[in-house]
Amino acid sequence: MAITKTAHDLIGTASSKQNIAAGGNAISSARNVSGIIGIVIHCLVTYGASVPDSKPNVEVFTSPDNVNFDTQAYAEEDVPRLANNDQMVSFALGPEVKYFKAKITNGASHAIDVWISDVEMENA
Repeated sequence: MAITKTAHDLIGTASSKQNIAAGGNAISSARNVSGIIGIVIHCLVTYGASVPDSKPNVEVFTSPDNVNFDTQAYAEEDVPRLANNDQMVSFALGPEVKYFKAKITNGASHAIDVWISDVEMENA
């Protein structure tokens, strides 16, 4: 049995990252991943000339019905900080996830540029 992989942009795109203001956040639309056997989320953050004073935080909230989402994140990662550079974190979600949303929070006093995507794997 073959496995197919499909990539989706959740926040921003590879060619047009979303700018998140200091203290701001962005939340993706919900993704229906029922029947998907694996999900990997990638978050790429581009920093300006100054090292941020706080790490951006990526959270994933899940739901069994696309209505009632977690109040505490199913998964979360802090993005490392480095001036004038791109930093990436990736993490996997289990096949028990039916719906999810990704959220990034910029706690720093500088804006950041963000691209969050996922790769979904399913049996073909």
